[in-house]
Amino acid sequence: MTMLRRASWGLLCLALLGEIGARMAGLVSVPLFVLDPRIGYLPAPNQSGAFAGKNVWAFNELSMGTDRRFQPGPWRDILLVGDSVVYGGPHYAAHERLGTLLEQQLPGSRVWPVAAGSWATRNELAWLRQHPEVVREVDDIVFVTTSEDFTNVAATWHCESNNPTHAPWSALWYLLVKKFQLESCDQTLPQHTIPDASTREELAAWLALPEVKQKRVSFVLYPFKGAFAQSGRDANRPEREFLRSVGAEAPAELAGISEWHIGLYKDDAHPGPQGNVLLAGFIARTLGAGTATNKPH
Repeated sequence: MTMLRRASWGLLCLALLGEIGARMAGLVSVPLFVLDPRIGYLPAPNQSGAFAGKNVWAFNELSMGTDRRFQPGPWRDILLVGDSVVYGGPHYAAHERLGTLLEQQLPGSRVWPVAAGSWATRNELAWLRQHPEVVREVDDIVFVTTSEDFTNVAATWHCESNNPTHAPWSALWYLLVKKFQLESCDQTLPQHTIPDASTREELAAWLALPEVKQKRVSFVLYPFKGAFAQSGRDANRPEREFLRSVGAEAPAELAGISEWHIGLYKDDAHPGPQGNVLLAGFIARTLGAGTATNKPH
């Protein structure tokens, strides 16, 4: 056997071991996504897994980030809407995610998270328009709005390494592509484009719907790290002024409380576990104690 052939066999064995190891370690146990012409993309319904064998995740029949079927009851039902801050993803343990923490903060409630990474307000409104029955049946609707969410551009699907739509044929190759950004994820393919539209008009129209006007709709403003470092308590001023222009209730601003600080960020955009704990407590205080009062009879 020549040296080249030995080297080839060695590389093949290493690749095979890496593939088996990655799968056994649960490194590709990540949520899959489905594409939608109006929403853009969202977690596929009825799926579950455990990233790295420990971070359990699940999505129900409505793509909500929970293993429970959507069944409103006599408890207080809270619809928690947002982007990656609400979504959390498989890199957070189940008990570290915002929806779980908020439910713990509000005994007698059930929290139903609806979110996907990079969603803008227009993506969220598209999901809500597709599910008016959910809007009718919950008691509270809470938007966790991050810096720049009110752009007129809806988030669209770009690539498999960011939002996979099918299980990867090779775990090792998927991880390499993601790690070293080997796939182009900076352009939207024409078939996935969502036309630009006025977020101000869409949000105002949704807030004016009769079934929405019967609910308590709250906006919680979450600042990205850069905006917070630069502007402090005023980090979400553009979002605050935008909400005022559509007649929404005054938002609750996380940047305005003394407990929030730079050390609570996991990265440039997301809170770490302790940041999520503080954010959940802040949302709970914003909502206050309450019981189910707005359900149809």
